[in-house]
Amino acid sequence: MSVYEDRIALLLIAILLTGCRAKVPGKTETAAVNWTKHHLTVGGRNDKNPVPAIPENIADGKQIFTSYCMVCHGLDGQNTGVPFPVEVVARLRDRHRDILVGLKDSSGDLAYSRELARRLPGFDVFPSSEGSLVELRRSGFAGCISATTNVNGAIARQGWLQPDTEAGRQAVAEAVAIREALGRFPLVASVKWALSDMKRDSAWALPSPPLRALSGIEQAALRVALDATAYRRLVR
Repeated sequence: MSVYEDRIALLLIAILLTGCRAKVPGKTETAAVNWTKHHLTVGGRNDKNPVPAIPENIADGKQIFTSYCMVCHGLDGQNTGVPFPVEVVARLRDRHRDILVGLKDSSGDLAYSRELARRLPGFDVFPSSEGSLVELRRSGFAGCISATTNVNGAIARQGWLQPDTEAGRQAVAEAVAIREALGRFPLVASVKWALSDMKRDSAWALPSPPLRALSGIEQAALRVALDATAYRRLVR
């Protein structure tokens, strides 16, 4: 076994010994996760693309992506705009009930999400925006899956637990405001910067290549935007 494999094995043993019961992590668990992030799982910071970023290579890459990747990943690489008709989802659900038990809709089309939930009872539908939580029960959604809940999750959770109350609607509005502030800049970099700010740990702000971190100017502007929301309640 290599040193790396030894460390992974020790980490897995520690996880098994602590059990799988969901609970608020203590100092030991938090320290273990942070150590793992800093020493084992985060890599590639110094990796370089072996293909030069010249116009010819970029054009070739676009052509290859359009031919082989776009059909599943969308033009932006995030599945945006890729059509999965309700009828297709329904047929897949009927054929693979033990496998296909839910779906995250990244399109942002709530009408589509509502139709899926209506047509497929028991099928977990997760829209991609916190704003959908206000109609959680009315539309039959299972919840939402959103990158920005890494930041505003504690507030969004209040909306998920109380979607039909004034407090719940207020929580959703606050979560959406935080999401909109984060969305003013490259989203992954914004979320990672906010996490680094919340945890007082600069390592969280470092994305893996080819993504970049926010510039100093972007960080300052994002801080101002977030300070106009309920974000500060989430910072330790």
